[in-house]
Amino acid sequence: MSKSDDDDKEENFFANKNNNNVMPLEEKEVFEEMPSPKPDDKENQKKQKTETKEKEKEKFVSYKEYYSSGYRDPGKEGRKASRIIFLRSFNNWVKASMINKYCRRLGKEGVAVLELCCGKGGDLDKYFMNNIKLFVGADISKESLKNAMDRLEKIKNEKYKDNFRIKCIFIKDDLSSPDNRFLEKINKNYYFDLVSCQFALHYHFQNEKRLNAFLTNVSSRLCPGGYFIGTIIEDNVIVKRLRNRKNIIDNKYLKEKFTFGNEYYSVKFSQKHFDVKNGPFGIKYGFYLEDSIDNRDEEGKIKYVEEYLIVFNEFVELCKKYDLYLVEKENFTKFYSDYVKMEHFKRLSEKMLKDLNNINIKQQWEIIQLYMVFAFRKGKENNNNNNSKEKNRYIPYLIKNKIEFKNYEPELNEGTFD
Repeated sequence: MSKSDDDDKEENFFANKNNNNVMPLEEKEVFEEMPSPKPDDKENQKKQKTETKEKEKEKFVSYKEYYSSGYRDPGKEGRKASRIIFLRSFNNWVKASMINKYCRRLGKEGVAVLELCCGKGGDLDKYFMNNIKLFVGADISKESLKNAMDRLEKIKNEKYKDNFRIKCIFIKDDLSSPDNRFLEKINKNYYFDLVSCQFALHYHFQNEKRLNAFLTNVSSRLCPGGYFIGTIIEDNVIVKRLRNRKNIIDNKYLKEKFTFGNEYYSVKFSQKHFDVKNGPFGIKYGFYLEDSIDNRDEEGKIKYVEEYLIVFNEFVELCKKYDLYLVEKENFTKFYSDYVKMEHFKRLSEKMLKDLNNINIKQQWEIIQLYMVFAFRKGKENNNNNNSKEKNRYIPYLIKNKIEFKNYEPELNEGTFD
């Protein structure tokens, strides 16, 4: 395995904001011009907008619809038999490494975790192995949360039996709705040392209001000195892939406009131009991944699940308004090459990535290169050298405030504020 080439990087396509339209997909020899009606032909404009909406409706499934309908989970045995088992294992190693690193940085035990878009609870045990004290998981899908609670019971019975001492709460909510009152569903005495969002931040880039609502939920209960971590698709890589799609080996999607992928995944944009008035928001594309973001119609054709491009430089600037400051960002390939040199993470990789002699690793590595990790700190680092490390040592919120739980029975809050 080798780390990502510099060719996978691309300049920020929002650098020039004086244009009438943002054009991330500007290579004319690759991308056809979208037909434009005459300015005075209002009826034609209206008809084209209607047709475009109908076409997009056919192409993309909304993430709310997809996850709320109980998306398919192949189960443990199904995951082992998956053709993308290497990709799954690699992604799990990345998440386990990030969770372990920042939990250890925050304290050897007693950390309080808020996981936004927790899904079916696939990362529960990664947190539990770091001796956390409180876990709150939130998701838009009631069905997913019920599955997460089932997973929790299984972990407790198989690994902890009567010694499980972690308070777990699951909350159903649309975490980027401008009208949500998610934070009111959490005990006012609970604050968090670590907030996590894994492979889901893109759903909240639909518009600025939704992203601000999401960041309010991230930051409001995150303690100063705590961290916000996550994994996302890297904007520069996905745009570069789209621009250079004719040069991608084994690209089976050349006949489809604005589309690239391989045997296991596909990315499809619906348009070439993006209106600058929307800024970095609402750049929609469809994503398909075998055995994961996996959706097909009755004829077996791909039905893409909608996602929104995260323009990361803009995201970093917006986060500052919420007192969140970037401390780490790496493409998965660079993350691997750096972390596998450290003994602790090397042992973890040997445990999680062993016996994966998969003949299709090369194509799965192509997918891995799409992703990056990030970490933000609440508040700027204190670089005062006059203070000792012991004095500046972070103490987890629940330990510092001597908060104990009366019982450790899991809770599910699916109520609304209608």
